[in-house]
Amino acid sequence: MLGDHDAVQSLATVALGPEPHTVAPIVLGGPHSGSVKPAGVGIHPVSGELFVADDRNHAIWSIDLRNGVPEPRTAAGHVGAAGFFGDDGPAEEGYFEGPEAVAFGPDGSWYIADTGNHRVRRVAPNGELSTVIGDGEPGAGGGGGAARLFQVDSPHGLAVDGLGNLFIAARREVKVVATGTMGDGASGDDIVYTVYGQPPRLEFPEAVTRCLGDVDVLPSATAPGAAADELLVIDSCLGLLLRLSRTP
Repeated sequence: MLGDHDAVQSLATVALGPEPHTVAPIVLGGPHSGSVKPAGVGIHPVSGELFVADDRNHAIWSIDLRNGVPEPRTAAGHVGAAGFFGDDGPAEEGYFEGPEAVAFGPDGSWYIADTGNHRVRRVAPNGELSTVIGDGEPGAGGGGGAARLFQVDSPHGLAVDGLGNLFIAARREVKVVATGTMGDGASGDDIVYTVYGQPPRLEFPEAVTRCLGDVDVLPSATAPGAAADELLVIDSCLGLLLRLSRTP
């Protein structure tokens, strides 16, 4: 997770082969946007653009790193304005509250952890915004039905495997929205399951984890058509790195 800075800025140098390379800061939003709080990043698998979830400004930035002078643009949200609005319309016109993560699906969809709104939202390949899971109230547990019917508590981390299954880390649990058809992005109509943290939470570490954040699939699971058999999840409060494996 990136720190609280007025720019997305690397260290002075970064090792890219045998020689260090100087990396220039990328300033988001211009002089009138206020300071930003980058909370999560992702690289679009097709365009190669860098997407940044800006917690403080309630927006998602997109930066084309192939340009000599990167120029950030607002990919989703209204800079500095929190709210919930915009489903069934273009993502650029949507409103979010404190987004903390982005993830990309194999079909061209991408997903936003709309953390403050207790929702996960999808941007379809045509740019249309929708809600996958959550109704604005924090909630946990449950599954076995359409994702749009279930609550989620402050989603902090997202990951997608090569089948398009969407994994969500939210405080004390990990959910998966299982895409119904290979090649289609996970949507609110797809079935959601709680794969970690389902009550009663009796066994260690489920009984004590409470700050689940970043979640990721192993690199082998990102290939087209590949399913995730293992997940890596961080609990930032307890300093735990969890490795979750699918049981036969």
